Amino acid sequence: MNEPHQPASGSRFHPILLLIGGIVVVYVTLGVSMLFISMDVAPQLVRQDYYEYSKQVDADLRARHDARLTGWQVVVLPPAEQGGTLRLHAMDAQGAPLTGLAGEARAFRPSAQALDQKLDMTPDPERPGGYLLRFGQHAPGAWRIDVDLRGSGLRYIDSFRVNMP
Repeated sequence: MNEPHQPASGSRFHPILLLIGGIVVVYVTLGVSMLFISMDVAPQLVRQDYYEYSKQVDADLRARHDARLTGWQVVVLPPAEQGGTLRLHAMDAQGAPLTGLAGEARAFRPSAQALDQKLDMTPDPERPGGYLLRFGQHAPGAWRIDVDLRGSGLRYIDSFRVNMP
Protein backbone atom coordinates (compact mmCIF):
# COMPACT_ATOMS: atom_id res chain seq x y z
CA MET A 1 0.00 0.00 0.00
CA ASN A 2 2.88 2.36 0.47
CA GLU A 3 3.74 2.97 -3.15
CA PRO A 4 6.24 5.72 -4.04
CA HIS A 5 4.72 8.94 -5.36
CA GLN A 6 5.13 9.49 -9.11
CA PRO A 7 4.21 12.61 -11.09
CA ALA A 8 0.86 12.47 -12.81
CA SER A 9 2.37 12.95 -16.28
CA GLY A 10 4.08 9.60 -16.17
CA SER A 11 7.59 11.18 -16.37
CA ARG A 12 10.32 9.79 -14.17
CA PHE A 13 11.74 13.29 -13.48
CA HIS A 14 10.20 16.00 -11.40
CA PRO A 15 9.15 19.12 -13.41
CA ILE A 16 11.43 21.41 -11.35
CA LEU A 17 14.44 19.26 -12.24
CA LEU A 18 13.49 19.44 -15.92
CA LEU A 19 13.23 23.24 -15.69
CA ILE A 20 16.62 23.56 -14.03
CA GLY A 21 18.17 21.17 -16.56
CA GLY A 22 16.67 23.17 -19.43
CA ILE A 23 18.08 26.43 -18.09
CA VAL A 24 21.55 24.87 -17.73
CA VAL A 25 21.40 23.56 -21.31
CA VAL A 26 20.41 27.00 -22.63
CA TYR A 27 23.28 28.73 -20.75
CA VAL A 28 25.85 26.19 -21.93
CA THR A 29 24.59 26.41 -25.53
CA LEU A 30 24.75 30.22 -25.51
CA GLY A 31 28.24 30.17 -23.99
CA VAL A 32 29.58 27.74 -26.56
CA SER A 33 27.91 29.74 -29.37
CA MET A 34 29.52 32.98 -28.18
CA LEU A 35 32.88 31.22 -27.94
CA PHE A 36 32.70 30.09 -31.57
CA ILE A 37 31.46 33.48 -32.77
CA SER A 38 34.28 35.29 -30.98
CA MET A 39 36.88 32.96 -32.47
CA ASP A 40 35.41 33.24 -35.99
CA VAL A 41 35.31 37.06 -36.20
CA ALA A 42 38.79 38.57 -36.39
CA PRO A 43 38.51 42.33 -35.89
CA GLN A 44 41.63 44.35 -36.53
CA LEU A 45 42.05 45.56 -32.98
CA VAL A 46 45.83 45.25 -32.84
CA ARG A 47 47.98 47.53 -34.95
CA GLN A 48 51.71 47.25 -35.40
CA ASP A 49 51.99 51.06 -35.47
CA TYR A 50 49.69 51.65 -32.49
CA TYR A 51 51.87 54.36 -30.93
CA GLU A 52 52.18 56.43 -34.11
CA TYR A 53 48.49 55.88 -34.84
CA SER A 54 47.49 57.08 -31.36
CA LYS A 55 49.59 60.22 -31.84
CA GLN A 56 47.79 60.87 -35.14
CA VAL A 57 44.38 60.36 -33.49
CA ASP A 58 45.37 62.80 -30.73
CA ALA A 59 46.54 65.33 -33.31
CA ASP A 60 43.25 65.02 -35.22
CA LEU A 61 41.21 65.47 -32.03
CA ARG A 62 43.30 68.51 -31.13
CA ALA A 63 42.82 69.91 -34.66
CA ARG A 64 39.03 69.37 -34.43
CA HIS A 65 39.00 71.24 -31.13
CA ASP A 66 41.13 74.05 -32.56
CA ALA A 67 38.86 74.19 -35.62
CA ARG A 68 35.94 75.15 -33.40
CA LEU A 69 38.04 77.97 -31.96
CA THR A 70 38.65 79.48 -35.42
CA GLY A 71 35.02 80.53 -35.66
CA TRP A 72 34.86 79.24 -39.22
CA GLN A 73 31.43 78.18 -40.40
CA VAL A 74 31.58 75.31 -42.89
CA VAL A 75 28.54 73.65 -44.46
CA VAL A 76 28.36 70.75 -46.92
CA LEU A 77 25.18 70.69 -49.01
CA PRO A 78 23.93 67.70 -51.02
CA PRO A 79 23.21 68.10 -54.73
CA ALA A 80 19.69 68.80 -55.96
CA GLU A 81 19.77 66.07 -58.60
CA GLN A 82 21.10 62.53 -58.69
CA GLY A 83 24.78 62.18 -59.51
CA GLY A 84 25.40 65.83 -58.75
CA THR A 85 28.27 67.56 -57.02
CA LEU A 86 28.40 68.43 -53.32
CA ARG A 87 28.81 72.10 -52.44
CA LEU A 88 30.96 73.22 -49.54
CA HIS A 89 30.56 76.77 -48.20
CA ALA A 90 33.19 78.24 -45.86
CA MET A 91 32.91 81.53 -43.97
CA ASP A 92 35.05 83.12 -41.29
CA ALA A 93 33.82 84.21 -37.87
CA GLN A 94 32.44 87.49 -39.28
CA GLY A 95 30.57 85.71 -42.09
CA ALA A 96 32.97 86.71 -44.88
CA PRO A 97 33.67 84.00 -47.47
CA LEU A 98 36.92 82.09 -47.10
CA THR A 99 38.64 81.96 -50.46
CA GLY A 100 41.89 80.28 -51.41
CA LEU A 101 41.54 77.39 -48.98
CA ALA A 102 43.63 74.29 -49.55
CA GLY A 103 42.86 70.86 -48.23
CA GLU A 104 41.03 67.69 -49.02
CA ALA A 105 37.70 66.00 -48.60
CA ARG A 106 37.02 62.29 -48.24
CA ALA A 107 33.73 60.44 -48.60
CA PHE A 108 32.98 57.37 -46.51
CA ARG A 109 30.05 55.08 -47.23
CA PRO A 110 28.98 53.32 -44.00
CA SER A 111 27.28 50.47 -45.85
CA ALA A 112 29.92 49.85 -48.54
CA GLN A 113 33.54 50.46 -47.62
CA ALA A 114 34.63 49.79 -51.21
CA LEU A 115 33.01 53.11 -52.21
CA ASP A 116 35.15 55.19 -49.80
CA GLN A 117 37.08 57.76 -51.82
CA LYS A 118 38.89 61.05 -51.94
CA LEU A 119 36.77 63.83 -53.43
CA ASP A 120 38.01 66.27 -56.03
CA MET A 121 37.78 69.73 -54.39
CA THR A 122 37.77 72.81 -56.64
CA PRO A 123 36.70 76.43 -55.99
CA ASP A 124 33.13 77.24 -57.04
CA PRO A 125 33.37 79.94 -59.73
CA GLU A 126 29.80 81.08 -59.00
CA ARG A 127 30.19 81.68 -55.27
CA PRO A 128 33.12 83.13 -53.26
CA GLY A 129 33.95 80.85 -50.35
CA GLY A 130 32.29 77.97 -52.16
CA TYR A 131 33.96 74.75 -53.21
CA LEU A 132 32.72 71.88 -55.36
CA LEU A 133 33.29 68.32 -54.14
CA ARG A 134 33.09 65.81 -56.99
CA PHE A 135 32.72 62.06 -56.56
CA GLY A 136 34.74 59.65 -58.65
CA GLN A 137 32.21 56.90 -57.97
CA HIS A 138 28.75 58.11 -56.95
CA ALA A 139 26.04 56.09 -55.21
CA PRO A 140 22.80 57.32 -53.67
CA GLY A 141 22.31 57.05 -49.92
CA ALA A 142 24.00 58.11 -46.70
CA TRP A 143 27.61 59.32 -46.76
CA ARG A 144 30.03 60.77 -44.20
CA ILE A 145 32.12 63.59 -45.62
CA ASP A 146 35.36 64.45 -43.79
CA VAL A 147 36.93 67.79 -44.67
CA ASP A 148 40.41 69.02 -43.79
CA LEU A 149 40.83 72.67 -44.80
CA ARG A 150 43.82 74.99 -44.42
CA GLY A 151 44.08 78.70 -44.96
CA SER A 152 45.32 81.90 -43.28
CA GLY A 153 47.59 79.82 -41.05
CA LEU A 154 44.59 77.93 -39.63
CA ARG A 155 43.34 74.37 -40.01
CA TYR A 156 39.73 73.21 -39.95
CA ILE A 157 38.71 69.55 -39.62
CA ASP A 158 35.12 68.34 -39.41
CA SER A 159 32.74 65.61 -40.53
CA PHE A 160 29.34 65.97 -42.15
CA ARG A 161 26.49 63.54 -42.85
CA VAL A 162 25.01 63.86 -46.32
CA ASN A 163 22.21 61.94 -48.03
CA MET A 164 22.87 61.73 -51.75
CA PRO A 165 19.86 61.51 -54.07
